[in-house]
Amino acid sequence: MLTTILTKAGDFYVFDPATLHEQENMLIGDAIKLQAVKNIRISRHTKTGETHERVAWQYPTTLSLQTALCRPDEKVWEAPATDFEQAVFTQLTQKTPLTKDQRAVLRSQYLRIVLPQAA
Repeated sequence: MLTTILTKAGDFYVFDPATLHEQENMLIGDAIKLQAVKNIRISRHTKTGETHERVAWQYPTTLSLQTALCRPDEKVWEAPATDFEQAVFTQLTQKTPLTKDQRAVLRSQYLRIVLPQAA
């Protein structure tokens, strides 16, 4: 059965406990980071000089093999993966793209916003 953890950094990971091990004080395993990253960029029109926001979304696309999840003391919460989390894990393991509905759930429950850097 798959497991989900939340880290102190606010990251959610779904992983197979059979692949999890500790190495050099880090939890390592096959996992997917659940997130929807909203990248906001400020663009300036070259001719008019007007500025506007551009938004790009990023979602998990692959299973990360033997990736560092967190230090054992940084694990805040652990529970069996929900049906949604299991479905996302299975789909990405099979290299099947996420559906529109799955991306919507990621945006509503696992949103991370990246703001433009100050110049």
